[in-house]
Amino acid sequence: MALVERSKLWMILDGFLMAIALGIIGMSSWLHARFQFFFPLEVITDPSMIAHLDFDVFLHSARALWEGGVVYSEHRGNINATPPVWTVLVAPLALLEPITAYRIFVLITILVTVGYVAWMADELELRLAWTIVGASMLFFSSPFLAELLYGQIYSLLALGLVAAWVADRRGKPTVSGVALGLVLAVKPQFAPRAFVAAGAAKVAQLRRSASLRGSGDVSRGRCCGARGAYRLADLCVEPPA
Repeated sequence: MALVERSKLWMILDGFLMAIALGIIGMSSWLHARFQFFFPLEVITDPSMIAHLDFDVFLHSARALWEGGVVYSEHRGNINATPPVWTVLVAPLALLEPITAYRIFVLITILVTVGYVAWMADELELRLAWTIVGASMLFFSSPFLAELLYGQIYSLLALGLVAAWVADRRGKPTVSGVALGLVLAVKPQFAPRAFVAAGAAKVAQLRRSASLRGSGDVSRGRCCGARGAYRLADLCVEPPA
């Protein structure tokens, strides 16, 4: 009986959260229509590469790579800030017309985003309705539209992070480490975030282990807060015996 009541409570909560999510999507759509926030969509179709700042700089470095020039030279007042690994990866697109390369990259970005969202939903066994709502909120979001507009690489990095997360959940630390290493090779600035995520995963793992033993520092929360920062670093490197 208690299980049935609990199930009903979760169904009510599920419906409430779904209504909030749909309300957010509706409000976002109304704001776009009311205040004409279609600028990103219009600029995405702009044939001028000046509008697609980041990808234009990536292409400049890739063309310099093909021509034996200086990869990190200034281009329209900007310099490529990504490591050489990304320049090598994007180099094939530099053989195409710039606007054609940009449109192919936008298509790849959209497909990658759909792929990692579906992968996460499948891994977490989310219901289709929640997956559609979550994906809609992502695709209508300003950061995602800006990523498409400028030709940025965050969706590709997100795919790598999802691959690392899934591999870790399935007990494949080597695959997880390789995926995370590829992400950091393209975007080293993610290293602090990767450390925090790895630390949180390790703490969660140790908490589960400690709860089975009925003891342990982590189960009592001693790893939390500023005083536990050094202890957290130790746990990430070397688990207790």
